[in-house]
Amino acid sequence: MGNYSAGTAIFISVILGVILSLFLDGIFTLFVIGFIATYITNIEDQNYLIGVIAALTLEMIIFIYGLFNVPDLPYTLPANLDLFNSALGFVILCGVSILLGGLGGYLATTVSKYKIRD
Repeated sequence: MGNYSAGTAIFISVILGVILSLFLDGIFTLFVIGFIATYITNIEDQNYLIGVIAALTLEMIIFIYGLFNVPDLPYTLPANLDLFNSALGFVILCGVSILLGGLGGYLATTVSKYKIRD
């Protein structure tokens, strides 16, 4: 378990998440960085919200990257994309990242509490 402040732990886990997202699935990466960000935080500051913030930060980076780097699609599909669909996709991605980052953060707080007792 690390002894980092919350901001440093989030920064480290987001950098690790960018590297992991190159090799692994994005959903698994959100869970892992939520766990890592919470686990390497000081024991006094540990909370599942640190994992949520780390996952949301990585998800916003991935979403902004996806806005500028769009795939080649047939003409009929991009014609149906508008601001409403983009906003709805952003809200759904935020919900998924909150859920997975919080789950990873909760697991990290549970693991660290059992480790302290030993």
